[in-house]
Amino acid sequence: MGDLKEWSKKQSKFVKLDDCESMTLQYDGFDVIPSKFDPEKQSIRYKFSLNGEKKFWENGTSKVALQFDQIKVGSIVKVTRSGLDKATSYAIEVVNTGL
Repeated sequence: MGDLKEWSKKQSKFVKLDDCESMTLQYDGFDVIPSKFDPEKQSIRYKFSLNGEKKFWENGTSKVALQFDQIKVGSIVKVTRSGLDKATSYAIEVVNTGL
């Protein structure tokens, strides 16, 4: 990753992953929000902490929600992206339950 890309990701309050990229964060819960693509639908804003900074990730897919449904707040998770555009999927792995 180039220096400017790394700097940009550190500055952003939002989690953004490239294909095959992973990020390890502390899971701090979620909020249900209106979808930015269809205001009549809902999306989930996942909340994280990374090195003391708040990070957010908006994702409206049920596959991701079902993975997070089993994860306790305070757990350390690894989020990995695979694919591009509509073929994108995410794997969520619990690294540490935070207990």
